[in-house]
Amino acid sequence: MLIKSADDHSEDIAALKALLDEPGLTRFERERIEDELYSRQKGAWGEQDAAYFLNFHYGGSDGHLILHDLQIVLSDGRSAQIDHLLVNSFQDFYLLESKNWDNLTVEKTGACTIGKRHTTGTESPLEQCKRHASVLGRACEIDPELRSLVPRFQIIPRVLMAPRCHLKAPYHEESYVKADIFHSQRAKEVQATSFVKNVLDIPRYTSTKTLRQIGQALLELHNPRKIDWREKFGLPPAPAQKRILPNKVVARISTLSDHVPQWGEDWFALQRKPSEKEKKAIKAAGYRPFHERDGWVWRLKA
Repeated sequence: MLIKSADDHSEDIAALKALLDEPGLTRFERERIEDELYSRQKGAWGEQDAAYFLNFHYGGSDGHLILHDLQIVLSDGRSAQIDHLLVNSFQDFYLLESKNWDNLTVEKTGACTIGKRHTTGTESPLEQCKRHASVLGRACEIDPELRSLVPRFQIIPRVLMAPRCHLKAPYHEESYVKADIFHSQRAKEVQATSFVKNVLDIPRYTSTKTLRQIGQALLELHNPRKIDWREKFGLPPAPAQKRILPNKVVARISTLSDHVPQWGEDWFALQRKPSEKEKKAIKAAGYRPFHERDGWVWRLKA
């Protein structure tokens, strides 16, 4: 069952594009914003792909619940941005970090490099996932409702890679898996589970009703925070926009309002030719037409 859908990142992407249009950016500032925009766009595509596969396989299942883009903030300041959370009836919390990379190599030590010809070291997404797991685990321990609903929960971190990714992780095949085959891999893990473990897991089993309650309790932990992109990149606050009051003449002549894209206290631009009745009322108010670069502008006669 789907408890929380994936977030729409279009607002953040639009805000970053708007920042790039601002004059006066230094080369360093522009490069940082461009890098963030590229990362956000690519990451959003990867999360959408992973969410699609998870929703396809588990969205209609009464024995599973899914939450996408779950943000948790603890009182000690620690936080977690969880891309995908899959919970089954045995209180297994699969905490899934999705990465939209074309190439990833994971060494035996866990060190990660990306790229094909020119490789670059990068932060381990599995370690990132484990940090988020720590935050989620603590949140479940201190939340009274979750503490009673999932007394025997376990968190299993996994990294979901884009289906087209050239993935080399021979020592970490269980932890790093392509998003489109995660379902198949997990099914194999279930089949390989021993009889003894299945018997021991019986006390952890929860009903569909309880599983839904767990989903709602997890949703209550969601604490979304809006990013101040100007602050993040060290840019000065945007100047406060002066509120422009409607032009009194345009406000009085109701038929004009839909055809006035710009106006001021003593002028307004008109996108069409006024009717004789409108023209008479405009001139009676003391306005006269002037042909300017973008068309006709009516200005209050001095």
